[in-house]
Amino acid sequence: MLEKDRKRQIEKLRSVCPKCGNKHTARIVYGMPVMDKEMEKAEAEGRIWLGGCCLEDYRYYCINCELKF
Repeated sequence: MLEKDRKRQIEKLRSVCPKCGNKHTARIVYGMPVMDKEMEKAEAEGRIWLGGCCLEDYRYYCINCELKF
């Protein structure tokens, strides 16, 4: 359980934009995901960002300054 909490804390730190410090970032989803209601809701709420079919090293997208990191 401690390992799970530690990973969650690290994930939170990584999701802060290194350029502007904004915490409103979205996880980048690559490929062609099945857009069910849950995925559509996550995209509409800004929790995920569709990254397209070409895989890149970026994991997050900053909603504020549009940086991919």
